Amino acid sequence: MTIEFHCPTCSKLLRTADDKAGVRAKCPDCGTPVTVPSPDDVASAAADTAADTGESSGPPPIPARPTKFCPMCGESIPFYAARCQFCGEELPVAGRAPSTQPIGTIVPTEIGVSDVIDRAWAIFKAQLGLVLGFVLAMYGINFGLSFGSQIIFGIISAAAPKAGPILVVSMISMQFAMNAVSFFLTIGVCTGLLKVARGQPTEIGDLFRGGKYFLRAIGIVLLMGAAIGAIMLVSGIPMIVATTGMNGNDTAMIVGICSLCVGGAAVLYGSIRLHPMFYYLVDQDTGVVETFTGTWAITSNNVLSLIGLGIISMLCMLAGFLACFVGVIFALPFVFFVQAVAYCAMTGQPTARTA
Repeated sequence: MTIEFHCPTCSKLLRTADDKAGVRAKCPDCGTPVTVPSPDDVASAAADTAADTGESSGPPPIPARPTKFCPMCGESIPFYAARCQFCGEELPVAGRAPSTQPIGTIVPTEIGVSDVIDRAWAIFKAQLGLVLGFVLAMYGINFGLSFGSQIIFGIISAAAPKAGPILVVSMISMQFAMNAVSFFLTIGVCTGLLKVARGQPTEIGDLFRGGKYFLRAIGIVLLMGAAIGAIMLVSGIPMIVATTGMNGNDTAMIVGICSLCVGGAAVLYGSIRLHPMFYYLVDQDTGVVETFTGTWAITSNNVLSLIGLGIISMLCMLAGFLACFVGVIFALPFVFFVQAVAYCAMTGQPTARTA
């Protein structure tokens, strides 16, 4: 049985086994010492809350996205928008009302592309050093490992020109190690950027604190890879039949191509829906299957918005490359940060306030 309770300081949802009741430990997010309540205490607190509010203890309903009217053109726009999507009127980001929803509590919410970009840009400018530090440090470490591995391969090749098997084993081992480090750092980047997006205390050291999620992240990637492989295999069967059993029959080839297109579309759709899964993992501390189902739920009404954010992200990267590649230093971290802010918006969580 699992005990679920919130940190009294940062409201992070914490989970632990029931045999840990009474144990005192630190909150992984804010470091506040907390005592794990007993299952009876948790049930009693939930019953008292339901009795006081007159509400059931079931899951909260999904709220409609709050709106307001633009003071310039009068159109209805997202309540937290910093710019009107119709007339372009700038609205004060600093005047954003603070959310009463505790950090870490999820309420699936429909998002707007312009609202996410505005929020991300405002926080990005205020926390430029941290955001750049997280993303560039990750890529710098990955580049250093790749460069170092090439040197090692060169030394082995020069020292033992005929040691083919040793070189192959070394290459495979080094590639596996680099992939593991890359996954580890990606989790750290998600942890750090999520804290920056929510205005929580953050430091570059958070980049190296993703160890508790590492195995689950590997499981998520393997499961997703298996699902993609299965979809493409099934969708490729008509093409295999057309090219082998029907000697390139035109009708069979058309059916095979259409089947592959359907499979590709299914993979693309699933990738969009599951794109924020690492953020969900580090935010909710869930298992592999729970991460998939939870991520699928929060993106259910946001597919078009996620596509729009993806297009804007590609345009940002293109602009960075066109700016003599120097712009990539800023475009790449901003694209990463947009994903963190989008996750906060989709889950109804508050983002940092900016002056």
